[in-house]
Amino acid sequence: MRNIDARAVTGSRNKSDVRHSQTKGPLSSCLANEIRVDLWDEAKSFREFNENFKTQLWKMTAAELTDHVRKRRVSATEVTEAHLQRLADVNPRINAVVQEFPEEAMQEARRVDGTITRGEDPGPPCGVPFTIKENVDRTGHVTSNGVRLLKDNLAQTDSPVVANVRKADGIIVGRTNTPAFLLR
Repeated sequence: MRNIDARAVTGSRNKSDVRHSQTKGPLSSCLANEIRVDLWDEAKSFREFNENFKTQLWKMTAAELTDHVRKRRVSATEVTEAHLQRLADVNPRINAVVQEFPEEAMQEARRVDGTITRGEDPGPPCGVPFTIKENVDRTGHVTSNGVRLLKDNLAQTDSPVVANVRKADGIIVGRTNTPAFLLR
């Protein structure tokens, strides 16, 4: 068995709040636990561990991110920043995301953080970044359906999918490619 210092998980620097968790045999299958163990082993300090943990947020599942945000281990703003950074690092090579919404995503993340700070219950995917397809309407953005002729097709309202994601405190960070003339 190996003990893992859980200060970064609890967000506490107070030694009386530190709790140790244990993994038995091979590391837990939970990616977040694997990341924490690996990063803690490599870190020289709590500050370094915390920074490494935050840069690895994009590797976590939606359920893990939601749990971390709800329990204030990490903020929705930090999760969104990590995903936007990953998008900036990778998307130029793969061109999967054709329209990015960094300012709106950060605004939504701050709103989710405010909801949690006020003690209100956020929606199920609170603080989890999402992308939508190019054929899904988002108010104030062009819905081109992958067709250049529709480059001026400005959406007047959110599609039901977008409205529901936003209502549930999910964060839309961009739009991904679609084949031309994809049905809506």
